[in-house]
Amino acid sequence: MQTARIVRGDAWDVIVLDPPATGHAGGRPFRLESDYGRLVAAALAVARPDAYVLCAAQSERSRPDGIQRAIKEAARDSGRRLAVVTVLEQP
Repeated sequence: MQTARIVRGDAWDVIVLDPPATGHAGGRPFRLESDYGRLVAAALAVARPDAYVLCAAQSERSRPDGIQRAIKEAARDSGRRLAVVTVLEQP
């Protein structure tokens, strides 16, 4: 799958976030536990007001409540309202 190139002024109807637990982005390290909120905020910046943003997080070290808190804080800090459609967790 190829990642879309974001152009100034673009707005998206559907955004899927499914990052690796660790990696590098923009020349800096990425850790799911500490940087997920920043990723969500970047996605919300290009999401249309009625967009769907699917947030996936798969890491043995990340707890669902921490990921959900990061999503809610990113939305609050971005001035966006969220409506949670569903939350799926692994057993």
